[in-house]
Amino acid sequence: MRTLLETPDRIVENGKFNLGVFKSPFRNLNMLDADPLMGGAAPRALRRLRLKDWQHYAVIHPDFYFGTVIFDAGITAKTFFFAYDRRTGKLHEQRRMLPPGAAKVAESLFDGRSSAKLPGYKLEYENHIDKGRHEIRADIAASKGIPALSGRFRALEDLSKVQPLIVSLPLGASSAMYSHKVVCPAEGELKVGGESVRLDPARDIALIDVHKAYYPRRFWWKWANFAAFDSKGRVIGANLTDNLIEDQRSWNECAIWHGPEISLLGPIKFEFDEADTKKPWRISDHDGRVELDFTPQGLKVEDLNLGVFKTHYRQPLGLFNGFLVDDSGEKHPVKDVFGVAEHMDSLL
Repeated sequence: MRTLLETPDRIVENGKFNLGVFKSPFRNLNMLDADPLMGGAAPRALRRLRLKDWQHYAVIHPDFYFGTVIFDAGITAKTFFFAYDRRTGKLHEQRRMLPPGAAKVAESLFDGRSSAKLPGYKLEYENHIDKGRHEIRADIAASKGIPALSGRFRALEDLSKVQPLIVSLPLGASSAMYSHKVVCPAEGELKVGGESVRLDPARDIALIDVHKAYYPRRFWWKWANFAAFDSKGRVIGANLTDNLIEDQRSWNECAIWHGPEISLLGPIKFEFDEADTKKPWRISDHDGRVELDFTPQGLKVEDLNLGVFKTHYRQPLGLFNGFLVDDSGEKHPVKDVFGVAEHMDSLL
């Protein structure tokens, strides 16, 4: 069984990644101090171009699902903010592609700031994990039939009340990926056109995904993320992934959240129709701890083909049903819990 490790001050020491699953956030995410490209000879600027670096926040509300990202891919950058109306199935998305260096992604979750700013489009994230919160602000004008999206919300990541999933995992002999994921209450107010949506931390949940990785040119993943309050008032959720890591029994980012606790899982199996990701999915593990059916209700699509750069991305949104079993053996029913899945295959 994998265990949570004490967190070193730096993720990279003497040019090498500290690997494992960690108890607390890294204060220094010095990814650029590692050189997985040329055995120590790659200039820092080249490492920066190969590093994939993003912060993603989402909110589950009874009427809406909100999602936003600031993603610096080195050779390019992108950002989006969308509102999926669960009542109508309508997806309102504002998306922008940016030149290299135009998006800023925070290095640290301790007083770190991410931003993407263009005329009529502004996103800002402030990370104050030592104070138990991340603040997301959006001010995006209406365009091309898409309503204005604005407001602010806070993801309340109180480390005394929730254990985040913090991993540093090998991607080959000298490369690695870092991720910090958690589910936690959300508060604030957002506007979709003229409709105001107030977030209640006793009801609404934020999903956080912070990621930095030296992926090879082709990388892929299958992913599911969802959470809800159970009958005891606990946040119950999961992060489930299948990706290009070869030994997923030893190294993965799959876990269950149950109240303030986290339970680490083994490999996850995804079964779905890649040609039509709006058809039902089946998600399970090899140990009898995860059995889920996922029924998509909406779909976010992104396709990019620039010859040497390609992205095939599908994010269905919908309902999970089944069960999760934590480390103590407690079985947590999952009944009509809203969340997302993803199928990504990218060449960058």
